[in-house]
Amino acid sequence: MKPHTAMRLFTAALCATFLAACGGEGQAVSSEAQTSPLPTASFDATGDWPEKIAVLYADFSFGDADPAPGAIEQYEYAHAGELAGEKLAKGLCELTGLDFFVTISALPDGLKVDWSANSTLVAGLDEREQKEGFFFYDADSMRWFMMDSLWRTMTQNLDAENIYYTMDGGNELAFGDLEPVAAFPADIPYMGSPFYFAHSDVRGEESVNLYFDEVDGLALIYPIAFVAPGLLNSDAAMEFSALDGEETLTYWTLPNTYDETPEAYFERRASLAPYAIAWVGGDPASGKIVVSAVDTVGAANALRGCVQHVFVLPDRVAIAQIECAPEDLARWHDVALEEISIDEAAMGAGDAAWSAISAALSDRLASGLALMETGEEVIGGEKCATFALGTDTAEKFTAQEHYAVSPSGQIYVMDILAGGEYLLFFPR
Repeated sequence: MKPHTAMRLFTAALCATFLAACGGEGQAVSSEAQTSPLPTASFDATGDWPEKIAVLYADFSFGDADPAPGAIEQYEYAHAGELAGEKLAKGLCELTGLDFFVTISALPDGLKVDWSANSTLVAGLDEREQKEGFFFYDADSMRWFMMDSLWRTMTQNLDAENIYYTMDGGNELAFGDLEPVAAFPADIPYMGSPFYFAHSDVRGEESVNLYFDEVDGLALIYPIAFVAPGLLNSDAAMEFSALDGEETLTYWTLPNTYDETPEAYFERRASLAPYAIAWVGGDPASGKIVVSAVDTVGAANALRGCVQHVFVLPDRVAIAQIECAPEDLARWHDVALEEISIDEAAMGAGDAAWSAISAALSDRLASGLALMETGEEVIGGEKCATFALGTDTAEKFTAQEHYAVSPSGQIYVMDILAGGEYLLFFPR
């Protein structure tokens, strides 16, 4: 399809003697939409002068988070009176030749859009003659186009924070073979095809555990290869045993007595230790380094390797240390660099759950997204605090992802593709 760079004007203001607007639910489109570069005037079916201009979106992004120019087309839509979702759906009917037959009702946080059984989305393309510019060769591209176009058109034109899709009288919107996700839970807002395509690529990745250090206001993220929660050992350090193996992860903090930088801390440790300490990597600018060593332990002086993820703060040093066999050091180097993190938690909220989720999502929050506490939900027998991550503007907060934090510090993420089930947190 050729790209369109200019916004077009599509008139719902059509002369009644020429055209009939897309009818109510279940009625066929009686005529094609008329488009022109920028007409000077138009009237609606009642003869009233159009009061407002809305924008219809034809969204051909089809799961692409960075769509090419022209993939999302805009058409100015002249209308009279109050703008409602049904009016926008009728406009898309006339524009595209597809049956956007829906029933719309208000919800506390948005709108519920129920697709009729005889809408093109649900019933399919059948043998209709498709319009030029809106021709689809397969059901998947047509369905994503319809869902994305209506969702984008309604969120951009109406004061609706969320759009919830259902079908045929409130049932879950579901298709037998739509890729990458074929069902959309009625209680979870539609997110746009790029969200579903992106999440289909990360399903099944290894999850993480989180330990919240309330005393020092720090959060430790560590692999699920180790147990959660851990136990205090005889040295008052938190210890996490490996689920499958002899490795141990130990976490503790100590004062930064000499007000050292990460580099100075490493140099002093290396000069004092009776064994060689190697610099593995990290990001000293953020206070984080990874070091490793091989030492002898026990009466038999058995060799034992250790890898430390060190977070150096002005007043204290936090250490997460993995003890392992010397021949496994290289493997645990990667884990300490990529899968372990210690971060300051946002204590201003006065809430351990808020602090834990803020630390776990620190990179996402730094990118400009915002976090909002949404309530509570019981997960695995525990009452968990729930949160939404999304965009926050002066007009509204738009949720993109949903998380939950248990009293023990375990973080869950809502898997939209699994019907809204909370699963162990997927790392980015």
